[in-house]
Order: sequence, then structure tokens, then C-alpha cells
Amino acid sequence: MEFTRRTALTSLALSLAGSAAAAPASNREPRPYPGPKTITHRSVSANGLTMHIAEQGHGPLVLLVHGFPESWYSWRHQIPALADAGFHVVAPDLRGYGDSDAPPERESYSIMHLVGDMVGLVYALGEKRATIIGHDWGAGVAWNTALLRPDVFPAVVGLSVPYRQRGSEPPLRALRRSGLYTYYWLYYQDPGVAGLKQKLVLEGAGHYIQQERPAQVTKTLIDFLESVAQV
Repeated sequence: MEFTRRTALTSLALSLAGSAAAAPASNREPRPYPGPKTITHRSVSANGLTMHIAEQGHGPLVLLVHGFPESWYSWRHQIPALADAGFHVVAPDLRGYGDSDAPPERESYSIMHLVGDMVGLVYALGEKRATIIGHDWGAGVAWNTALLRPDVFPAVVGLSVPYRQRGSEPPLRALRRSGLYTYYWLYYQDPGVAGLKQKLVLEGAGHYIQQERPAQVTKTLIDFLESVAQV
């Protein structure tokens, strides 16, 4: 089996999709979550979805929006710190991720749906306004949410991904025109295309795990690559 960046992304995405699509969030049994014990977890109804949120603190509401292929867990270091600073911090699993509902239709994942989820979450928490902070794909959600609903989100922070205005053509069309068919934006458009044969899941992995735990990550990757080479 050839091990490529596409294979690695496939393993991550399918592991993620498996946890999200296993059952509707409203039907799942409560389970323990990793991360600091000061963070609490619950499900809320917002914009027609059952959303899992990680939560801590009291004060002005702050939403932390994760990227791809992540979950609330990528904010585990920031949640307690921001709560200690006097904020009500909420990090949801976006639709299709983690323990939030995963609608089967691809049309249910437009930016307008995601903006609606963030607005609905603020209202579900009994608030009228919030600051929204996004990382990676979550930054795109944050920028557009603040752009479309400044009455609800008067302040926005984007990490890793800057604000980009609407381009001259749709991004997927531009990627196809450039022949970048294996870029993950295009690669995952068709259900079942991945064809995964091997996968590696690092427990407790964060976005920068290769820097946080380099020795463990290096050994785990070497073991995995050697096993793949023997298949």
C-alpha cells in the first residue's frame, strides 16, 4: 500500500466520520471525555441540530470553533485559561464532527448552515451576543459568521486562516481547473472514495502533537510506516 498525504488525511477523516455518523447525538449514551476535568460537557439544541459542547466559566460568551479534522478537543488548553480570565467559554463540535449530529446530505454543510449553527448556539445558551474565535476551517466559519451577523458577533478572531473576500470563481471550480483533484477539498466530495486500508489514530492528538510529544509521535509513525510497508 502506498502511504501518501492523502492516505493520512483519509485515515483522519474516516476516523472522524465514523464517530460522528455512528448514531444521532440525541441517541448516544453520555460518556467520559478527555481533557481538563474543569471542562463540562452537554448537548444543546441549536438550528435544528443536537450539538455537543465543551463549556467552562462565567461571564461574556466566547465561542471557540475548531478546524478540520478536529473537534472541541483542539481548544482544551484555551478553555480553562479563558474561563479563568472571566469568560463563559463554549467549544462546540461542528455539525458532522465528534458527538454533534451529522446530517447525511452534503447540502447540509454549506457556510450558511454553519453560520446558522453559531447563531442558534448563542440563542440556545440564553445569550444575544458573543465573541467568536476560529482556527483553520473554523476561522472561515468565524469570519463569515461575524460578516453576516455582526448584530450577534461584534468581535471575531481568526487563527491560521486570514479573511478572504469572495473570489472571481467558486474555489472548487478553481481547484478543478488547476488539476488539483487530490486536494482534500475535492477529494472528499464523493462519499466512499477514500478506499482506506490502513489507519493510524493517535490518542489525545492535538493540532501540534508532533511538537508537543515528538518522541512518541516519531516512534508511532515509524512503527506504522513499517507495518504498512509489509502489507
